[in-house]
Amino acid sequence: QRCARQQPAPRPRRPPGQRTSRHTLAHGDRFEIAAYVMVFVDKDGAPVPDGPDGPAPAEQEQRQWTVLSGLLGGSAESKRLQALFEISQAMEASTDFRAVLHKIMEKAVSIMGAERGFLMLRDLSSGELEVHVAIDAQGEDIVGAEQDTTSGTVMRRVMETREPVNVMNAMSDEWGSESIIAHSIHSCLCAPMMSRDDVSGVIYVDHRSRPRAFSQDDFAFF
Repeated sequence: QRCARQQPAPRPRRPPGQRTSRHTLAHGDRFEIAAYVMVFVDKDGAPVPDGPDGPAPAEQEQRQWTVLSGLLGGSAESKRLQALFEISQAMEASTDFRAVLHKIMEKAVSIMGAERGFLMLRDLSSGELEVHVAIDAQGEDIVGAEQDTTSGTVMRRVMETREPVNVMNAMSDEWGSESIIAHSIHSCLCAPMMSRDDVSGVIYVDHRSRPRAFSQDDFAFF
C-alpha cells in the first residue's frame, strides 16, 4: 500500500510495499491496493482533488479508480467495504477458527438481507459436505433438522463446476428439484471455497419467501 496525503499539503509518497498499520484518511487521500487506486472523499458528490500526477482520469484506463465516500456512510458500497474490512480484522485477530467462519457468515447474511446462511466444509475422508456454520437473519445458530433444509442440488453443482451460482427463481424448471420445493427455497446464492486447486467447501445463503431476493451486486460481493 502507498499513501500520500493531499491536504493541506502534499506528503512524500511512501515507498511501494511499506506496511501501514494506521492512517487517518483526509479528503483527497489516495491509496493503492493491487491494480486499484482508491480516493477518499468526505461525502458523496464532493469534488475529487487532483492527485500528484494531475487530475484523476475521467474513464478507466490502465488502472481502476474507486471513490470511497465516508466509511461510515449509508451507501450499499460503503457497507460492503466495511463488512470486508471487519472480516479481515477478525481473520487477523482471532485464533478461533469457527468464530472467524461465523463472523464471515454473519456479515454475508446481514449485508444481503438473506434469511439464512450456511458455511459447509468438505470432509477429507468421505468427501461429503458438513455444516460448520448455520445462522438465521438475526445471527442466531440454526440447529437440528433445520440444518438439512438447504439445496443439495445447488451445492453439488457448485462443487463440480467450481463456479458460483445465483438462483433467482428456484421454483423454475431448471432448479425445481425435490429438495428446493420441499424446503420452500425461492432464491439462493452459493459460491465455492477454494484452497489452492481444491474445493474445500461452499458458502450458501437463501431466501424462502420471495424470488429474485439477491441482485447482481449481491452476487459479486458474495
